[in-house]
Amino acid sequence: PLSAILSLNTISHTVGAAGVGAQAGVVFQNVSVGIISGALTLLILVFSEIIPKTLGAEYWRNLAYLTTRSLSVLTVLMFPLVWLSQWLTRLFKKSDEPSVERNEVIALAEVGRKEGVFTVEEAAILKNLVNLRKTSVRDIMTPRTMMVVANEKMPIVEFFKDDSFDQISRVPLYTESKDDINGFIHKNDVMLNLSKEEKNMLLCDIRRELPVVNEDKSIYDLYNFMIKHRHHIVLVKGEYGGTAGVVTMEDVLETLLGFEIVDEFDKTSDLQEHARKSWREKARRLGLFGSGSKNRSSS
Repeated sequence: PLSAILSLNTISHTVGAAGVGAQAGVVFQNVSVGIISGALTLLILVFSEIIPKTLGAEYWRNLAYLTTRSLSVLTVLMFPLVWLSQWLTRLFKKSDEPSVERNEVIALAEVGRKEGVFTVEEAAILKNLVNLRKTSVRDIMTPRTMMVVANEKMPIVEFFKDDSFDQISRVPLYTESKDDINGFIHKNDVMLNLSKEEKNMLLCDIRRELPVVNEDKSIYDLYNFMIKHRHHIVLVKGEYGGTAGVVTMEDVLETLLGFEIVDEFDKTSDLQEHARKSWREKARRLGLFGSGSKNRSSS
């Protein structure tokens, strides 16, 4: 359809201008040809370009049905020129070249925000979504040195009494060190077994499998992996197989949304302020759009 429109538009402008110019030369002689050409150019610009395109942009919904019906007929009538246009396009176009770039989507999101089509938050989500493939697990993980872990031989009663685990829902378990992570426990499992008075039970008795991913994996692939296999936490391995850190679904969602997630258990203001500062630093480093605050409730 675009080729048909451009072909007819070019023909009408060229033939019209040539015809009017020739007739003006016959009627008014060569003296007035320049004036006629200038006036014709102005008329074409106003009545053939500015007004139709403005009306089309403003009333596109009302004109859509009539336009599509007309384009079907126009495409058939202009088939030879349409075919020639498509052949020339394929001749000069680079093979497998995408017609839309990711940066164009980001630019459109920003234009939509400025025009009020998207809110600031919606535009930020669209921009961050486009960049998910370019962000790796390494960029958003909780590093090994900051991980909160528990010994698999710890009794669940002792775990429950330890204040350092209060803000964490899922805790990785280790055997000898953080390089020997062999699973994780969910706090709900601890509570459930305590309610059954299983006080002698160890954390390893309620251990769950902890999936492992490479630190170079993209956030896009990680998200699909976690959704498909219903995982909320994964262990991140480094280049040489050692523990690099952990990533939760919350980390992925924060990267997409562009702000930290605060839940009802994050009551300590100084920790929230620390989380806000940490998130701002991470956002600047990753080039994320949007900002906010959160104190982690899972690890």
